[in-house]
Amino acid sequence: MPTSLCRIQPVDRVKNTQPAADIQKHTGKIKEPNILNIMIQFVNITSYQALKYGIAGADVVIKPGVADISFSDFKSARVCIFQGELAAQASMPEIKQLLSD
Repeated sequence: MPTSLCRIQPVDRVKNTQPAADIQKHTGKIKEPNILNIMIQFVNITSYQALKYGIAGADVVIKPGVADISFSDFKSARVCIFQGELAAQASMPEIKQLLSD
């Protein structure tokens, strides 16, 4: 069975991730690492790695256009659902083809 795999690029959802030299250039001081930002980066990296591993054997990967929506943005649930429906509909020809093989 053919494998169609979506090429996922890690998305940096952490704000203020400019290099220290850029921050120092604009503010005159170096920004100290924030433990919360470090933990968020850790979660994002490990989630990305788990996702990459989990879809490695998938025949079809449905990827809704929700990269701009944070995982904690509960007000955007309807947008996420709608984007998921659109992505699933767009994948239907490929899914039907795989089912007919």
